[in-house]
Amino acid sequence: MALSGRNRLAARNDIDEVFKLGKAARGSFLLVKYVLKGAGAVKVAVMVPMSVAKSSVDRNRIKRTMLEAVRVQIGSMQEGCRIVLVAQKGILSEDRDAIAREIVFLIKKANLNNHE
Repeated sequence: MALSGRNRLAARNDIDEVFKLGKAARGSFLLVKYVLKGAGAVKVAVMVPMSVAKSSVDRNRIKRTMLEAVRVQIGSMQEGCRIVLVAQKGILSEDRDAIAREIVFLIKKANLNNHE
């Protein structure tokens, strides 16, 4: 199941804002850039550079895996956060469970989980 449209960060200006103004948390094979906006839906973008995976098939598989792991976690995240997940070298050798665990770890590390 895919991430819903209301939770996708798609506008180039929004992504640029996250990179310029946002904070970062780094894991073994993922980087998370994020900005807390206050109100509104959680918005997420994923990036897999060609330096990580030359094949578009591999890049798209990684993107789908990352988006699915985020979709499961959306309900437990603070409202209004804008997140960009960037894959890094080493992610190709990881399985779906390891990617999901890394995303959960980075959400906690960045303190993006809901505090209620």
